[in-house]
Amino acid sequence: MKELNSRQWRLYEYLKQHAGEWLTQEELFWQIPAEDYPVKIANQDMPWHDQSARMMITNDIRAINSSDVIQKIIISGKRGVKIATAEEFDESFKARTAALKAAIGRQYKLHKKAELNNQTRITFGSGRSYVEAFMPTDEL
Repeated sequence: MKELNSRQWRLYEYLKQHAGEWLTQEELFWQIPAEDYPVKIANQDMPWHDQSARMMITNDIRAINSSDVIQKIIISGKRGVKIATAEEFDESFKARTAALKAAIGRQYKLHKKAELNNQTRITFGSGRSYVEAFMPTDEL
């Protein structure tokens, strides 16, 4: 496990100081000292989601959650990020698990289609007599 850097520790401390509050990543960006996120000059024309600072904060939160040293859990959602209570974690866990199950279901559906590629099928005179799941490379 990789050790946390000083910026990640300061982010964690800031979240602890604001325990119980939902904070957006953009709020975190503007509240944390400039030396932590040197990209303080946000590009006003670019949406926040596309800013490099947002990705830095996301990666820092992931690092904190992956840390074996920090035992608190940071959750994120539509309202922002925060250190979770037991109830909030349970709610978040159930929602993310349901989303993952749905995504896995979609992947299995695609896998099933791929497995049928080039297999024959009964057509009763209309359509192809075999399954073509992929575009032939000579047509690209």
